Amino acid sequence: MSEPDREPYVGRPLKRTEDPKLITGRGQYVEDIKLPGLAHLVFLRSPHAHARVTLLKTDAARRAPGVVSVVTARDLGSLRPLPFMATLPGLKQAPCPYLAEAVVDSTGVPVAAVVAESAFEAVARAIGLRLL
Repeated sequence: MSEPDREPYVGRPLKRTEDPKLITGRGQYVEDIKLPGLAHLVFLRSPHAHARVTLLKTDAARRAPGVVSVVTARDLGSLRPLPFMATLPGLKQAPCPYLAEAVVDSTGVPVAAVVAESAFEAVARAIGLRLL
């Protein structure tokens, strides 16, 4: 095998083969997939780079029609954070919680999850959660 054949994707433009069917309406996006019992998951993410989570009001979202579940860190119970980058020897491992409970340490950290029967309902209820 010649040198250029071993890394055919590095350092050269690649022809995009999926574009024609997508821009002519013949492609399929994930949003187009409809399966029986399909639910949609949306995360409420922190808009703050560093903050304390003092209150998370979920009552209205939990009662909303079309909502399957609203989950916060407290709902996860004994499910503990995964060590991040645990496979690299000698690397300091930082716990990576699924959902922040008391403190968020960066913008975009998930604080709650909403599962609903439609993507619209999941987004609407996640936006409606009160994060204080």
